[in-house]
Amino acid sequence: MTDNEINEMKRLGFSPQELSDTYTSLKECNEEEFIIELANKNFDKVFLKTPKEKATKEFIAEYILKLSMENEGDNLEKLLNSMIKPVENPSNYPVYQAIYTLSSKRAREYINILYSETIELLQKNSDILLYGDVGDENNYNYLVRRSNNLLGLATLFGSIKYLIDDVYKDLPDKSYIQFTQLYISNLYYDTHLNESYYHLNYEKQMVGANNRGVVLSPKKESYSEVITTDIFRRRGNIDLEIFLENYKKEKNSNENILNVAAFKFADLMKNMANGVVDYLYSYKKEDRIMSEINQSILTQNYYCGGTFSVDNYRCVVVAGLFDPDTIKRIRMVNESGFKELLRVECGIENPAFEFEDVGNEEHQEIIKKLWNGGCNILEEPAKNFDRIIFLEDQYDDMTKSKISFMDILVNGYGF
Repeated sequence: MTDNEINEMKRLGFSPQELSDTYTSLKECNEEEFIIELANKNFDKVFLKTPKEKATKEFIAEYILKLSMENEGDNLEKLLNSMIKPVENPSNYPVYQAIYTLSSKRAREYINILYSETIELLQKNSDILLYGDVGDENNYNYLVRRSNNLLGLATLFGSIKYLIDDVYKDLPDKSYIQFTQLYISNLYYDTHLNESYYHLNYEKQMVGANNRGVVLSPKKESYSEVITTDIFRRRGNIDLEIFLENYKKEKNSNENILNVAAFKFADLMKNMANGVVDYLYSYKKEDRIMSEINQSILTQNYYCGGTFSVDNYRCVVVAGLFDPDTIKRIRMVNESGFKELLRVECGIENPAFEFEDVGNEEHQEIIKKLWNGGCNILEEPAKNFDRIIFLEDQYDDMTKSKISFMDILVNGYGF
């Protein structure tokens, strides 16, 4: 790499060690051109092919994150359009090759990469905030900013993915679609709210087959969709969005809506579930009911997420334990108990609690850990939720405070 290329990557926030390790890793898999061309912002050139190695895919997601954190919205739009632009005369796409002059396979591959890799970076960042060494105040603030941007970008990429996938959904038998145009315009990414506004523009053409062979429809249909993304952080908000989305889809069925919502979440999180839990993938028959209850408690009480809206339709594309403020309070309770949470959030100095009347010795020990620290409230979400409500009721009986422990835990005091 030249000095100018190295300096550009440093400007975006790559440390010398991070840059050296990344370059070495990409060179080992013969994909170092990605780091060189991105340093020069040669987007059209570098994205002519899709990366094959995991390290390269993760680097591209990291590069876009750093680009967004530097408020380079114009370059973000250019980069995305370089990725999703239909490819002319693709030699490696066999479908209807004789007349199939344009392909969006590359576009779908890239959007899938950005979506999954960004979610994975978000998961790793959240795990550090919850369990890892967050360093000094400056490093902690950087991790928080990073987490918020990753959630916003994952929502943006998720919206593009779902919209493009939707065009391919429910096609007639033996037919396909080619995009003669596909691009984003008027992209605005709010680095404070981590929400987006953009137009997704495309022109599509049907490709099909009849008894004479493959045919290309002369008709081209043009669309310009206006998209907005929203981030939902408050307790229960993203769970409500999942519920409403599934209610609209399943209102004529007899299925239990809570279970539908849980499976919607499973579909969202197959490859991006927080490292904290993996309840929906316990398929043992005797564990399934408790797994669904645990997942419901998590989505209803702890998770935030992102949605996109188009033509009065809203869809959830990201959900998980990703809000840094909520994570900070959960970690506080795990390490120092609700006693410390009440002191920090509510200003209650030396809050007191009597343990004599809270059940047998085993139950007393659990309640003591919730009060003083030394537990992990995410290990058994349903059981610990009941214990937190019990603790709250006991505290209210003693103090008449009417304080909601769960609201303070997730939203903070005075939300």
